[in-house]
Amino acid sequence: MKRSLLGQLRCPSCHGALILHAYKSIAETEVIDGLLKCDCGASFLLHEGVPCMEAPMRLPAAYSQAYRDALKRDAPSLAELEVEPPAANFSFSWQWNAHLYDDLTWELRLTQRVSLFYRYTGLTPREVRGVRLLDAGCGNGTLSAALASEGFEVVGLDRSAGALRAFKYQWFDSLVTQAAAARLNYVQGDLQQPPFDDGEFDLIYSDGVMHHTPDTKRTFLAVSRKVKMGGRLFIWLYRSDTRGLQALKIKAVKLVRFVTGRMSYAARWRLCYAGALIIMTGVRLLRLFGWHGRPAIPVRQKAINLFDTITPTFNHEHTPAEARQWFEEAGFSNIQEVSIAEFRLAAGGFAMIGTRISDRALGSR
Repeated sequence: MKRSLLGQLRCPSCHGALILHAYKSIAETEVIDGLLKCDCGASFLLHEGVPCMEAPMRLPAAYSQAYRDALKRDAPSLAELEVEPPAANFSFSWQWNAHLYDDLTWELRLTQRVSLFYRYTGLTPREVRGVRLLDAGCGNGTLSAALASEGFEVVGLDRSAGALRAFKYQWFDSLVTQAAAARLNYVQGDLQQPPFDDGEFDLIYSDGVMHHTPDTKRTFLAVSRKVKMGGRLFIWLYRSDTRGLQALKIKAVKLVRFVTGRMSYAARWRLCYAGALIIMTGVRLLRLFGWHGRPAIPVRQKAINLFDTITPTFNHEHTPAEARQWFEEAGFSNIQEVSIAEFRLAAGGFAMIGTRISDRALGSR
């Protein structure tokens, strides 16, 4: 975590400023391990370069071993916590742990995802220098890092352990230059309680994330408060008004979720891998006969996509009219649906962006 990020972070409970206790740093700018404390009594771990902005229930094993004495001094209640088991207990943590840092995410190349970002937001590369961007639900962090390379000042926020893997990615992947890494932070936290000051960001980009939280509208309103006046918010959500084959596909997916809901993540991963093997074998055979309707991606990547489809606890669906009403309620104008048809992106979802013009959302905390 860059020390400069401390001024942007806020306690997710009381929105108070935080005090940093640094335990391990690189030079003077980057804190690797430490503790963040609020006057309200809340304490949060800073671990492996990432502030973890939810009250810890257990301590990471390496953190506990290295800093138990420091915690007894700075946060005695945390020092008494048990050491957490190594297995991931959150579907998206399992998912991003399975992800390999190649060029593909959601069957899209990184260059394609950056291109889609520019098309969705209407920005050009000449306009991004110094723009403060929150990638709200950053997943594996590759898009966050790419946008930092473009010139944005980026914070990637995700509730999963993907945020911790993303921090390591920015340090060890040659695609992320030193200049880009200097503009990049990752935070682990809940979109329903974004741990930032209100009005902190010029642009918030949330692609396919809010519908996986307990209440999409509540999450939207919480995130919208972090957009500055004149800033913009982009969302992509599952749509509920699908028809034909897409509607049948959604019903089939819901049935699979119901049947597999009590299975362990390990069992569901094996099921998804077997399904991916069958699907991609069929795709490759069809491509031999001249059909090119689907790309022939690696089996593991397809398995991750299937896992993402069947494992999330929450999978809400909405309409553009519903989302437009949220934007208006939160004090946004110039609200536009900006859905893109390529890559089947508009088949099961829609994209919308708006500009914040009032503090209306601040009263609905």
